[in-house]
Amino acid sequence: ADTLDNSQSGLIAANGGIAIEARQVDNRAGEISSTSKVAVNAREQLDNRGGKVIGDSGLRLTVQRLLNQAKGVLAGRDGLSLDGGELFNGDGGRLDSQNSLSVSLGGVLDNQGGALVSEGSLTARAARLDNRGGTFSSAGALALTSQAALDNQGGRLLSDAGVTLKGASLDNSRSGVISAKGAVDIRTGVLDNSRNGGIGSNAGITLVAARLDNGQQGRVSAKGLLDANLKGLDQRGGGVLVSETGVTLDLNGGTLVNRDGGLIATPGALLLRQLGAVDNGAGGEISSDRAFTLAAASLDNRGGRLIGADSLTLRIAQALDNSLAGVISGAAGLDIAAARLDNSAKGTLASRAGIDLRVDGALDNHAEGTVSGARLTLASASLDNSGKGLLSGNAGLSVATGALDNAEGGQLISQGVLDVSSADLDNRGGALSGKQSLRLSAANLDNRGGLLTSDGELELTAGRVDSADGGEISARGDLRLTVERLVQRQGRLIGERGVSLDLRGGDLDNQGGLISARGPLSIERLNVLDNRQGGEISSQQGFELLARRIDNGQQGRIISAGKLRLDADALGNAGAGLLSGWQGLTVTGGSLDNSAGGTLSSKDGELAISLGGALDNHGQGALVSKGAQQIDAASLDNAQGIVSGESDVTLSIAGKLDNGQGGLVSAQRALSFERDDTLLNNAGGRINGGSLLLKGASLDNSDGQLISQGRLDAILGGALVNTGAARLASGGDLLLRSASVDNRGGKLVSQGLLEISAGSLDNSASGTLASQADMSLRLVGGALRNQQDGLIFSQAGALEVQAGSLDNRQGTLQAQGDNRLRIGGALDNQGGRLDSRAGNLDLQSGSLDNGAGGVLNSAKGWLKLVTGLFDNSAGVTQAQSLEIRAGQGVRNQQGHLSALGGDNRIVTADFDNQGGGLYASGLLSLDGQRFLNQGAAAGQGGKVGAGRIDFSLAGALANRFGQLESESELHLRAAAIDNSGGSLRALGRSGSTRLVAGDLNNAYGVLESANQDLDLQLGSLANAGGRILHTGNGTFGLDSGQVIRAGGELTTNGLLDIRASEWTNSSVLQAGRLNLDIGTFRQTAEGKLLAVQSFTGRGGDWSNDGLLASDGSLRLDLSGGYRGNGRATSLGDFALNAASLDLGNAASLAGGANVTLGAGNLLVNRGRITAAGDLVASAASLNNYGTLGGGGNLRLNAPALLNERGLLFSGADMT
Repeated sequence: ADTLDNSQSGLIAANGGIAIEARQVDNRAGEISSTSKVAVNAREQLDNRGGKVIGDSGLRLTVQRLLNQAKGVLAGRDGLSLDGGELFNGDGGRLDSQNSLSVSLGGVLDNQGGALVSEGSLTARAARLDNRGGTFSSAGALALTSQAALDNQGGRLLSDAGVTLKGASLDNSRSGVISAKGAVDIRTGVLDNSRNGGIGSNAGITLVAARLDNGQQGRVSAKGLLDANLKGLDQRGGGVLVSETGVTLDLNGGTLVNRDGGLIATPGALLLRQLGAVDNGAGGEISSDRAFTLAAASLDNRGGRLIGADSLTLRIAQALDNSLAGVISGAAGLDIAAARLDNSAKGTLASRAGIDLRVDGALDNHAEGTVSGARLTLASASLDNSGKGLLSGNAGLSVATGALDNAEGGQLISQGVLDVSSADLDNRGGALSGKQSLRLSAANLDNRGGLLTSDGELELTAGRVDSADGGEISARGDLRLTVERLVQRQGRLIGERGVSLDLRGGDLDNQGGLISARGPLSIERLNVLDNRQGGEISSQQGFELLARRIDNGQQGRIISAGKLRLDADALGNAGAGLLSGWQGLTVTGGSLDNSAGGTLSSKDGELAISLGGALDNHGQGALVSKGAQQIDAASLDNAQGIVSGESDVTLSIAGKLDNGQGGLVSAQRALSFERDDTLLNNAGGRINGGSLLLKGASLDNSDGQLISQGRLDAILGGALVNTGAARLASGGDLLLRSASVDNRGGKLVSQGLLEISAGSLDNSASGTLASQADMSLRLVGGALRNQQDGLIFSQAGALEVQAGSLDNRQGTLQAQGDNRLRIGGALDNQGGRLDSRAGNLDLQSGSLDNGAGGVLNSAKGWLKLVTGLFDNSAGVTQAQSLEIRAGQGVRNQQGHLSALGGDNRIVTADFDNQGGGLYASGLLSLDGQRFLNQGAAAGQGGKVGAGRIDFSLAGALANRFGQLESESELHLRAAAIDNSGGSLRALGRSGSTRLVAGDLNNAYGVLESANQDLDLQLGSLANAGGRILHTGNGTFGLDSGQVIRAGGELTTNGLLDIRASEWTNSSVLQAGRLNLDIGTFRQTAEGKLLAVQSFTGRGGDWSNDGLLASDGSLRLDLSGGYRGNGRATSLGDFALNAASLDLGNAASLAGGANVTLGAGNLLVNRGRITAAGDLVASAASLNNYGTLGGGGNLRLNAPALLNERGLLFSGADMT
């Protein structure tokens, strides 16, 4: 038929088959059905909208145009086939078969909202297939082929078996579903699975397409292998491409976009082939549980995830961008090769195994980028790991790059070996850490505030290294650096084992920094070291620093727990710097500035300094050691500095050594200054040693202290100045040799011997030279000045002085033992003291002035003096014994010259003792010219006292108002003796007093002798008003003529025998036994002749108006008469026989015993004649006008007796 209209509920039904052929068939809302087969052939169109065409045994449709919308039904239980041009099955249309369903169209298959369902296989072919919102579903295989587009937007392509799709393009977007329990095979041009599109298979999926858009929650998933051969893949917006078995993705050089939550994942193998650009950013993920390789032209993984549970290999021809928290992880290994790699902004490259990064260009890992693996190997043209970037290799990290920026918290960390090779490395605030070891090679390294550290060894090779501002380079193992310049300002370089630093001729700036090694420290090929501002270089072992210049000032510290050796042309340690070698410190080079609190020290070892130039240690600088010190330098400025050693200290200073202003040089053992050309200034300083050897050109110790606990040897080519409050002292012997010594106000003291050899010595102005043992001063013809309270003192030993001259005015030279002075010229001791406390005082000088209170004293020994002029005016010279030879005389005016326990022997020219005192406990012997002992008035003359006196003078002895007194004998020999108003006394009871002189003037003087004999060998004697007293019992030897001419008083306890033809006596003479033989004797009323034992007188005529007295007997036998108004008396018997007796009214004759008077002629008594015993008077004629009687018998024998107005009495008989 041409047309068949079965619409509007039309029904064509048969139990048998139905075959319809027509040009057009209209079955709208109609039904064509059969329990058998149905075949419809419509040459133009079958309109089945809302209708049904059913063939239970099969439905075969051959239709050019088929309209099956509005829920039309085409069903063939045993099979359905459609061949034709177009099929419109939308709006709920349905093709259904319980067996197979086959559609083959030359035109469009429009299944929008429709369904093709088969319980068997389902095959559809069309020029274009539109399944939007529609369904293709089969229990068997589903195969769709579209010559043009296959549009499945919102549609469903379902199969309980497999699905095969072919088309020029496939659009499965908008929640389109392609699902199969079996394999899915899609071959198309552009495949759009975006917007919640889904392609799934319980088996495998094969995708062959030009491009796959799987974005916006698109999903491609397979339980089996997913094999995609594409030219582009877009997964952005949460696209998922997953397989439980494996994924093979071949983009044939196309682009992979997996960003914004895209996911490519499989627990199986992931094969990515021929990728062009890959964009996996913003939450994209590509992952596999197996090892896989991603090779692409470029990879953008910013914020994305590229994860391999096994190993991961990336081959990126151009840029790899893993920044913005991107993650690339290969659990079993990560192998990346790229032209450029950006892992910044918290990007992560991670592996539990090794990571191998090879970047042809820059690798950017800054801003908390992380590259972390068990072992990391990195090679790049440059590396930016700044801003807390992290490169971590637990088992090892190897970096080879160009410029490397690891600043601002960047980290290169390995629990194993860290090996870094780069051009310039910026590690400011960054960290490089290799637990086992770290090897770094860089063109230049900026490590300011950064950290390079290893628990093992650390090796650094670089050009310029700046590790300032808290930078740290540290290793628990050995630390080795080879650099051209190292800046460590406030940085730290620490090796807990050894540190080796090779500067290759460059500089090391460690200002405020720390370089520390527990083990050996080696710093080689160093040009300039700046370790100021608290910098520290230290090692637990010994090390050495050799440089052109080292500046360790401003609290720098260079410390070795072992031995430290430093060598530099210029070395600065000023401003509290510290150079310390605990087991020893050696410094060599040009110059050293250790001023302002700098310290060189050795805690347990020696300190050795050898400099060609200056050593500046002033201002609290310190050179200290427990062991010996050896310091060699051209000069040393130690003003207010310290040089101190607990052992020996040796200084060899070629030029000036300034230890002034509180400087200290100290050694507990030997201290030595061993250069002859040292100019030593210790003004206000202190030098102390256990023993001290000092050599030098000169020493200024003014207001300073130079002290040795033991021996002190000082050898100076020039001057020693020890003035002010200076103290130069030794606990042992002190030996000093100097061109000159100036000790004004200073103290130079030895607890042992003190020996000084010098050209001159000035110890004036309260200077002190003192020794415990002997002291020797040898001044080689030079001057010794000790005036103004100078003190030269040997506490327990002798003192020996040799000098050209000695000025000791108000000074003191004192020795416990002998004091021996040899002064070639003048010795001026005015107001001074020369003492020997227990020894002898032996003086030789050109002259000696001991005036003005000077003292020469040998308290327990003798004093010997050999000089020219000895001036002791107002001075004191005393010793146990004295021996003085003064060729030009002795001046002792107001002086005191005394031998306290022995002889005083003096040989001189003139001796002037006016107002002075000259004494000896023993013999006082004076051999000289004149002895001047006179005074201007009584009590102003000199005083001489001795145990024995023996003067032998070629000239006069002037003792006017003076006093000479001997405790034994007194021997004076002089050209003349003037004792007028003076006193000469000899108190000894044995021996003799002998005066031998041309003249003796004793007018108003006293000559007293208790010696046995008094021998006066005089040319003349003047004794008017004088007194000569001899209390001895021996001879009073005086020429009678001199006696009778002498005048004054003469007294002797011995025999005085005077013979003269005539004598008029107005003086007093007393003797023990007085024998007078005087022809004519006249005695004035002032005259007295006194006898102690007996008085015997013979002569002619005697006239007595004075006193004749004897404490014993008195006997006068006169050939002439006896007359006068004087008295004659005795305590014993009295006998007077004369030719006549004529006693005046005032005369008396009295005897203490018996009195016998005899007068050959007349006896006239106008006075008194008495006897205590019997009185016998015999005369030719006796006239008594006075008193005459006795206490015993009175017997008068006279032919004629006249008793006119007289008294005769008797105590007994009177006859």
